[in-house]
Amino acid sequence: YKNNHFNGADWFYADEYEIQVSDAETAKKIFLELGLRELVVINNTRHVFQTDQYEIVVEDVRDLGSFLEVEYRGADTNDVNAVRQEIFAFLASLGLNVGEESRLGKLEMMYLKKKAAKAR
Repeated sequence: YKNNHFNGADWFYADEYEIQVSDAETAKKIFLELGLRELVVINNTRHVFQTDQYEIVVEDVRDLGSFLEVEYRGADTNDVNAVRQEIFAFLASLGLNVGEESRLGKLEMMYLKKKAAKAR
């Protein structure tokens, strides 16, 4: 579950709650019984790396491309801007020159792509 936080109209950060699901088919049946419906399918390969403070995920998403995600795993802080600056400094220290941060999640991107394809 992802609880997104916005700064005005712009995405700012998200609190994420994750659990392991040992039986995907049963989980899918539960979602359907709750009245949820499948909108998109994300086919991806994730490569996860960890440091003391960060989880770094390189993700290849079919039909969308490759993504780099860095999540702060350090002590709780209320200064989200400071953490974001630390993350960009960390990436720079690795010699990485990253593009503009996406304000859309992969699910939203895939949904918009699917919607655009249907409109054609």
